[in-house]
Parts: sequence; structure tokens; C-alpha cells
Amino acid sequence: MVGCRTSPHEPILRALLSGLFNDCSVPAGAIVDSGAHRGGESCFFATIAMQRMVHAIEPVPDNVLALNRMRAGAQGALDNLRVRLGALGAQHGKLSAAQLHTSGTMAKLAPGSTAGTGSSQDADGDSSVPVDKLDDLFDSERLGFAHLDVEGSEPDVLRGGSGVISRDQPLIAVEVHFDGAHRNLSSSVLNELASHNYNSYLVHEVCGLIPTCRNVIAVPCHLGRAPALDRAVTAGAISPINYARVFGAYHAVPRLTWSERAAHANETRRLLTLLANANATTRCRR
Repeated sequence: MVGCRTSPHEPILRALLSGLFNDCSVPAGAIVDSGAHRGGESCFFATIAMQRMVHAIEPVPDNVLALNRMRAGAQGALDNLRVRLGALGAQHGKLSAAQLHTSGTMAKLAPGSTAGTGSSQDADGDSSVPVDKLDDLFDSERLGFAHLDVEGSEPDVLRGGSGVISRDQPLIAVEVHFDGAHRNLSSSVLNELASHNYNSYLVHEVCGLIPTCRNVIAVPCHLGRAPALDRAVTAGAISPINYARVFGAYHAVPRLTWSERAAHANETRRLLTLLANANATTRCRR
């Protein structure tokens, strides 16, 4: 078993995703991890869904090198993982170094920038990275699950994947922020998902170091309520949300101290792990 270096901040999300894959609630098709960083989550997806191809897309060259080293070091255990230098957006194009703000291994678009609108090279000669649409990348491949951690570019990624989302109806996990500065962005993400006839669920854990950050799991309405979602709702780990209730949903989440938050996460993770293990005998072949 490959030891994936996943984020320590999202154990509930991973337990929920494990349950969704285990009970065959994820539609047939490949997995895309956009904003793959150094590959911890991509590795996780590749190991829990070994019959599926996982596409890790990352705009920071040093992170892509780390991803490729991780894949090579797995000695064949991650043969279903493909690594790509680039980004996703609403249109095909380039992302220049001037448009990309990096801090250590993290990257996000500079204020006022839009992925896909940069020139092929910056004035100082720095190379840019390609920007593709989900619709183009998956024009001949089905998409079963999308994990989007693209630091504010989520609406653009969803718009650039409108065709494939309508065609394949994949499960989608996306980050949103519930504060004044991100209210319109979060509403835009949830509204875009609703336009494709998706039900969205707020995961009750902080995704990272920013207290207002939450993950959302979006499920096509025609799939109904998956067993893993029912278990998570019962456990109090997730709750339904829509674009009209962005602030209401966040304010309904208790403002926990770090120690209280850790205890809350441990209890919810324990419940989800027990429930996921109970369903582990069901394995999808798609």
C-alpha cells in the first residue's frame, strides 16, 4: 500500500469520499485532481480507485516534479496516475508567471487575472503554463469525479467543464469560503452546480488553515442520496447547502476552538470510518 502524504486538515472529506467510492456511488469514469499541489490527494484517489485513471493537474513546476518523483517511487503502485503541468479554466490559453502568485508550494491567480488570458511568455522570459478546459481534456474520456482546489478559480473551471459535467454528471468536490470577501465567489460556485441539477452538501470541517474554508460535495440529483451521504448526514458531518444560503450555512456551523474542533473532527471521523468499513465489502469495478 502506498503511503500517501495527504493533507492533515481534511480527514472527514477523505472518509466521506472513501465511502462514496466503496458503495459504488461515484459514476463511471476517470478522476481529475485540479490544483494537485504535491500529490497527496492524487495519490489517495489513485489508491482507493485503482481501476480508474487519475489526472493530477498542477501549475507549479516544482510541485509537478514532486508528483512525478512520488509516482516513480511507488514502483508501479501508481500506474493509474497521470501528471500534467498546467491549470484548468473557462477557456484554452496560457497562464503567465505574472498572473500566478506563488507562496512556497502554493499558487493562486493574481487579483484581476483570469486563467487562459496570458501570453505565451512573460516580458522577462519566464515560461507560462498551459490552461485547458475540462471539456477539451475529457472530450473522449468519461469523467467520474472531480476534485477542485484552485484557489478562487472554481467558477471558471466549472464553466470550462459545462459540457462534460452535463454529459457525465460526475461527483464534484470543491472548496468554498464563507466570508464577506468571498461571498459572491462561493455563491457563484454553488449556483453553477445547481444549474447542472446538482445537490450540494457542506462538509463540517475547516479545509486548511483558513477558518472560513469548507469543502462542498456536489452530487447529481438523479443519483438520489447515496448511502455514504445518508451516513454522513446522520453523523452530523455534512448538511445540504445551496447558493441562496451561503452565509446562513456558515453561521450555522459552531465557532469551535482548535481543541474543540479537533475533538469534533475525531468523533466525526470515527463515525465515518466505522460506516465506511462496514461497507468495505462492496467494491466498484469502474
